[in-house]
Amino acid sequence: MKALSCLGLAMLLSCGVAAAAADDSAPPAVHLADLEGRALQHNPAMASAEAALRTVDGQLQKAGSDPVLAGRLARTRSQLLVERQRMLVKFRTLFFHTLANQQRVESRQRLARLAREAMAVTGQLFNVGAADDPDRLASENEAQVLDAALADARFELEQMRALLKETVGEPGMELGSLQGDLIAELPRIDREEWRQRLLRESPSLQEVKAEIARDEAALARARQARKGTAAAEAALAQARLRAEQIRLTLEISFAETYAAYQSGVRQIETYRGGVLERAEHAWQETLQRYQQMTAPYPQVLIARRNLFQMEDAALDAVVKAWSAAIDIQALLPYELPQNLAPPIAAPSASAPGGGGNSGVP
Repeated sequence: MKALSCLGLAMLLSCGVAAAAADDSAPPAVHLADLEGRALQHNPAMASAEAALRTVDGQLQKAGSDPVLAGRLARTRSQLLVERQRMLVKFRTLFFHTLANQQRVESRQRLARLAREAMAVTGQLFNVGAADDPDRLASENEAQVLDAALADARFELEQMRALLKETVGEPGMELGSLQGDLIAELPRIDREEWRQRLLRESPSLQEVKAEIARDEAALARARQARKGTAAAEAALAQARLRAEQIRLTLEISFAETYAAYQSGVRQIETYRGGVLERAEHAWQETLQRYQQMTAPYPQVLIARRNLFQMEDAALDAVVKAWSAAIDIQALLPYELPQNLAPPIAAPSASAPGGGGNSGVP
């Protein structure tokens, strides 16, 4: 059995980029920034939002002497930014889910190929009387099961790619392989830093705080005039209650989403810490023992299924961490940072069968 080419989670997640680059006939690989820029130009809803923002910004510059108009335009701009950010979050989530599906297909292609090779080896052993008929049938069944899993992954990827292309909104676009490193590009989310930013910069809180400031000024004027103070106090109390409700909602949402992010990060650290390498090594060693007729074929099946499940779970953990990271950053109306140093532990150098250098940066 030939040596496997994509050991470990980080190598698994980068194999697709290299494979795409090797195919000169395929459309060029595309990164998130490429597709996002094209979507902002060609997706009707996103393009209209960009145009509306430019219009509002132009009117804001001319409304300096009219505080009422300026306040109304500022609120409109804030609401538009929130909706724009939500759309960007949806788009980026779609991109990274599609990228993960692309890499799941690559993983299952490898496992399906391994199953077919094992089936061929078992057939040869059966022909010379070194394997029995149940082993031969089991190897054929396993190959069919993995081929079916590969077909499922390909179908899901086709659906996601079609949706991504439709969302970009550029007619005639040829969508190449998606390019990205789901580990290296995973944003670093420091809990306290982002919690404070959320409470300080959230558009929802900023809007209600501006309302509180206006109500405080109105109450001061009412007290000066000694008229209408009850209504002004009630309006201020209501605004403060809304602010507290928004704060609590944000705190709860952040706590739940950050917990999901940390859970994904911990799982990634576990898989990069040697779990995948050990599962790969167990599969190779068991297969070699079977070929040498010192291990029964069911052990081969168990080892391969374990590797299959581990690789799927590893990708699920990456998707979980990415989705939570994007959701957290979506709470602020700014560009989502990319290429931040992720808090992912270095892979173990002592994983059995992997040697001292698995190729993971």
